[in-house]
Amino acid sequence: SSHVLRVRGVEEELQRVAQQWEKIRMREEELKRKEETLQKRDKLMSEIDQLKAKEMRTSQVVKKDMLRMSQRLSKLDTEITRKSTNLSRTQTLSTSIQLEGELRELERKRNDDKKRISELKSTGLSDEDQREMERLNEELEIAECAISFRDSLLEDGEGLVQERPVNLPVTERITTVLFNKLLHERRE
Repeated sequence: SSHVLRVRGVEEELQRVAQQWEKIRMREEELKRKEETLQKRDKLMSEIDQLKAKEMRTSQVVKKDMLRMSQRLSKLDTEITRKSTNLSRTQTLSTSIQLEGELRELERKRNDDKKRISELKSTGLSDEDQREMERLNEELEIAECAISFRDSLLEDGEGLVQERPVNLPVTERITTVLFNKLLHERRE
């Protein structure tokens, strides 16, 4: 009987040690996953920074172009005013016809420049770059959630073994655990 009790005690101790090793193994796995997620987050942040830098460069070029176009537009307006004044003072038909032609050409250039300025105002990242920026921001948000999730698992080592639905894919596990934590927090 005492032999059986010792065997049971040893078995229980072995079980406890095995559970501790399982927790350690799972903690190491979570640390590895967290590190991978941190690296992914850093990569995403770098890509976002590159797109923001591209947007900034584009913005600077657009501002320079708009300034140049505005100065040109101002000169055209001055020239149109001068030619209009000359036209009103002209006595000869041939000079009037010539000035009217020059005025039409100047007004066409002014309208083209106004259209170009309007186009420049709407210039930024290309549609493709904008979609890429949105995708990267969404992935960054997911990575941040995963990091938070892993932190909470690592803080509460018990959750590594007991709360984790192992048979679900990673994203479903994260969603399930976060959902359960939110429910638990709302009940308190």
